[in-house]
Amino acid sequence: MSRNITYSHHALRVLEFERVREIVATLADSAEGKAALSGMFPVADGDRARHLLAEAGEAMNARRFDDPPPGLAFHDIRELFPLLRVEGIRLEIEAIAAIAANLAIARDARHYYTFRKDKYPRLAGIVSLIVPQENIESRVQRTILPDLTIADDATPALRSIRRSLERARADLRGLVDRTLAGLPDDVVSDRVVTVRDGRYVIPVRDNMKGRVPGAVHDRSQTGRTFFIEPLASIEGNNRVRELEMAEQEEISRILLELTAMISAAAESIILNQDILARLDVISAKARYGVRSEGVVPRINDSPVFRIRKGRHPLLDWKFRKRADGSSVVPMDLSMGGDGVTTIVVTGPNAGGKTVALKTVGLMTALALCGIPVPAEEGTELFVPTGIFADIGDEQSIEDDLSTFSSHMKQIVIILREAERGALVLLDELGGGTNPSDGEAIALAVLRRLTSVRALTLATTHHGGLKVFAHETEGVLNASMEFDQENLRPTFTLRTGVPGSSYAFEIAKRMGMPVEVLADAEALAGGERKSLESLILEMEQRLRQADEERRAAEYQRVIMEAERRKYEKKLEEFTTRRQEMLGAAIAESKRVMETANRSIETAIRTIREQQASREAIAEAKAEVVRAAEVIEEKARELPAKDAPVERKPAGELRPGLRVRVESMNADGVVEQVLDGGRRARVLIGKSKASLVVSSADLSAAQTPEKDRQTVRVTAASADVESREIDLRGMTFEDARDELELFLDRMQRSGLDTARIIHGKGTGALRSKLGAWLDRHPMVESRRLGEWNEGGAGVTVVVLRK
Repeated sequence: MSRNITYSHHALRVLEFERVREIVATLADSAEGKAALSGMFPVADGDRARHLLAEAGEAMNARRFDDPPPGLAFHDIRELFPLLRVEGIRLEIEAIAAIAANLAIARDARHYYTFRKDKYPRLAGIVSLIVPQENIESRVQRTILPDLTIADDATPALRSIRRSLERARADLRGLVDRTLAGLPDDVVSDRVVTVRDGRYVIPVRDNMKGRVPGAVHDRSQTGRTFFIEPLASIEGNNRVRELEMAEQEEISRILLELTAMISAAAESIILNQDILARLDVISAKARYGVRSEGVVPRINDSPVFRIRKGRHPLLDWKFRKRADGSSVVPMDLSMGGDGVTTIVVTGPNAGGKTVALKTVGLMTALALCGIPVPAEEGTELFVPTGIFADIGDEQSIEDDLSTFSSHMKQIVIILREAERGALVLLDELGGGTNPSDGEAIALAVLRRLTSVRALTLATTHHGGLKVFAHETEGVLNASMEFDQENLRPTFTLRTGVPGSSYAFEIAKRMGMPVEVLADAEALAGGERKSLESLILEMEQRLRQADEERRAAEYQRVIMEAERRKYEKKLEEFTTRRQEMLGAAIAESKRVMETANRSIETAIRTIREQQASREAIAEAKAEVVRAAEVIEEKARELPAKDAPVERKPAGELRPGLRVRVESMNADGVVEQVLDGGRRARVLIGKSKASLVVSSADLSAAQTPEKDRQTVRVTAASADVESREIDLRGMTFEDARDELELFLDRMQRSGLDTARIIHGKGTGALRSKLGAWLDRHPMVESRRLGEWNEGGAGVTVVVLRK
């Protein structure tokens, strides 16, 4: 799907998208990658967004589960590209070395992803376009040393020149040293041979320069010393200079030759550079995804989004750098799929309403840039027809606009441009003016946006908008939870219930005089107090429902664990039964074969000896012995139970004890279904609930009155250890073991547990942490302290 859409720069600015973009840019290895990410902008093409996210997802998997990908700190050589097309150009050593280094990086990247093309097909497809230039690499490597000098063995000519130059310099130095040694102290100012203009000279006092025949090359700053090239060394100096020029000419020829090789491969080098920049952008996105413990969201073409445990990208990144262990409260929110297109978010100030709006907007923008989002699996976002936001104090002194006027300016733009499928984020809608007027405008704006089916999130303090959300189809109330006992926000978003501002409660906590507070409540009026009381009652009922849901979830988890345990034991029993049956059949065949051989031998003996009395007696004895062997083997087999007569279950009713024949187990009817053709039966100690056919049911073998009930109270001594070691396990196996362990801990009255999962890649720790956060038994969790195992251990506090 491709649409000609440009997202609002104003919306992205107030969402602080640039700040998140810069965070991702800092994770790039190269200057080109950083520049590309700094200019990144959300795309309005669903297929393109899905493609970009899939690339980032593969790179995330490579970082999480594979050998580290090669680094991409390549040189910025784009300014050299125009020069490569100039005939006869000669690049400097630094430029040639940089190009060769980039070619090596490109080759390593190509090798890494091509070798793993089955795991990372998209990235392998990208690097398949890289054109290796190993001949250039190897030639440059042989020619240019790490210190950016030309190697002696670069060419035979250079090697010969440098050897001659080394001998000429040695001879010249010896000659000048001997000349200096022969001069008296009053002639020379220092007994050190120096170099001026590339020639060896002697420092001579200014009043003694006539004592040393030769050429003056320099004079000291004080004027008291002349640097003279002795006459005897002029020819040697000339020879050294000639060889130095020959060396430079050969180096220039070598560089021209290397430049020609590079120019011939210019198109491939430019293409490789483009691919490296693209890989670096993908790599930086993947780094962000891994470090933020993010996921690749699904991108919907229709206006539907579902955020699971989403965290505000900027706040999440900030808290990850803090050492106090604090973190962002995750948010669950969905819109569009159930017909809801407008959500009105209410609640106290500083409770997280604006953060919730920005989280939705930033996650959408990041996903449309192909960047993983800080959330959990199952998160879905969409491609809006426009992104609009009116957030924060938009007051402008320069444009002579008040806060209200600035907000109205943006809302007018939104009403004019927002259409079906747009994402609209409105903060403190209707604020900044007379409350009754502001509420009326806010209601009209929401009605308009709801009618065009733009997905709209609006925060407000106006009570009328809560009523509007309750009474209008397609509009939903939501609120930020507030801890009434401690009078502070929990930053948890709840849908389906409006929130209170808690203004009086907060004022009381801040120390407002009682008489002033009472006067304020009286002025507020009874109608408002009734609405606030209704909201409080709804919040209490919601908390009660949450507790009941957690309890039900707890029972479901326990039952599921018991079911898996039973299925495993049933599988083991079936396997063992088949093994025993096979062994019994094999043993029976062997016994019968032995008996048959004995009988055949006896018959053959009777025939051969013509049925003499002795032969007949011996044959009978042999047959008897064979029969005794069979009987002995039969006695070794376990005694078979007498068949139990199956009695009909009778008329099914809740509470009736029955026998489930297919499972060979007794149970109790919980519910009769389909007019008695099926029933839900609770089976075993764990009360696993199964639906079975009535034909599979019979009367229970053990009457209820014959059953003994033994009540056991578990004590802490029943638990061998408060610690469980899950290292080396898959998440599924670790989850099952941990479920049973936590159940034993809670039944034993213990409130803390130590879970060892190891450090490794952190994948098991991350998955177990997310699972523990949803577990009804778990009150809280934290990573171990330095003396408890650090990041390799999670300490869990259980609910009481």
